[in-house]
Amino acid sequence: MGRRDVGILHPGSMGAQVAAQAVAAGATLRWLPQGRSAATRERAGDIGLRPAADLRELAGACEILLSVCPPAAALDVAAQVADAGFRGVYVDADAVGPERMAEITDVFEGGAVTVVDGGIAGPPPASPRGPGATSPGTTRPWRASATCSRAPLAPRSSCRGPSHGRPR
Repeated sequence: MGRRDVGILHPGSMGAQVAAQAVAAGATLRWLPQGRSAATRERAGDIGLRPAADLRELAGACEILLSVCPPAAALDVAAQVADAGFRGVYVDADAVGPERMAEITDVFEGGAVTVVDGGIAGPPPASPRGPGATSPGTTRPWRASATCSRAPLAPRSSCRGPSHGRPR
């Protein structure tokens, strides 16, 4: 296994569509089938996601992990990823606010992890295989590629998105 793979956590309907876009663009995606429904397993198989035995294996195999889960679970998912020893780029694509994003960033404090606030808003991208299909790279989350870090003298973390430099 190479550290070039991308992992996706909780590929439900939104996560599966994001994963499908990445696979169509040539990425190798891994996921955790443990505890997931038959529908999610079928969806992951149809997309071409590769299963990992457990979170430690996923964390060790991937240089990027995408979290696309319900916002209420985002902090717990980040803590599990940190506990698994992940070292790479952690993209929280959940619809969380700045306070929760600061908590997620703190989970990885002191580790070799880059945390990206890539919150997705809006409907899932169109399937690359069905009607209304989009070409890989043409569907973009509204708020992607914002990095979060704790400034040494700042009382709170600073999360800035790509547009207007305003905190989210």
